[in-house]
Amino acid sequence: GNSLGGLASFYLGYRHPEMFGFAGCTSPSLWLMDSKLVGEVARDGKGKTATRFWLDAGERDSAGIETVTPRMMKVLVEKGWVEGDDIAFALGYGHLHGGTAQRERMRNMLYFLLRKERPVVRGIALKPLADPQANRLRLETAGDRAYIWPEVQYEHGFYLNAVTARLRIDDPSVAEVEDGEPGRVRNVGPGRSMLTAEFSGLRAQMPVEGYRAGDYLKLPVRKVEKPPKVDGDLGEWSALPF
Repeated sequence: GNSLGGLASFYLGYRHPEMFGFAGCTSPSLWLMDSKLVGEVARDGKGKTATRFWLDAGERDSAGIETVTPRMMKVLVEKGWVEGDDIAFALGYGHLHGGTAQRERMRNMLYFLLRKERPVVRGIALKPLADPQANRLRLETAGDRAYIWPEVQYEHGFYLNAVTARLRIDDPSVAEVEDGEPGRVRNVGPGRSMLTAEFSGLRAQMPVEGYRAGDYLKLPVRKVEKPPKVDGDLGEWSALPF
């Protein structure tokens, strides 16, 4: 399923492992109700089942799906699922929300869910969510998209993104990896350091640039003479003083 269908696919696969052996969840709407289902699964006390999960998202997906989905991935790994074996997360670079992106990721999803043997790892690379083409992570411009999930290349020409990869930064005065948020890199101060990712015996590195946060500006807001009329016409909004 895709979007709400992806959410339903996850729910059915997780709640009814006696019925469903695979769950293909593309861009699942796990953000609904403030990510309520993520919290419920984390607290329900249930262990691993035999259901195999595929979770994915578009790099330019909607409603934060691309950052919420890895949280559910981590929850299942903590219950016993193994990345690259019976659970996978994949980020579609340049993909928006919808059926077109789902089609682009379908081949890899079907291969992962239906193959008989665990895929063999061939390599690893780092691509920042804020700019997958960049060769460094600039925290000042990355903002809330300062995430890195190492791209792990497997045989048969497909890749997965490792949510459980070990990330570390050489200089903690520049940046830090957030413990509770998979792949999230937070700014600490100005400077340049090196981020190292390790997964399945492989290592990859990428420079990280921190910055000195400036002071907030206080901007005056003039009081309007009367409330604006809400009539569906946005033509006059650009002239409003707020």
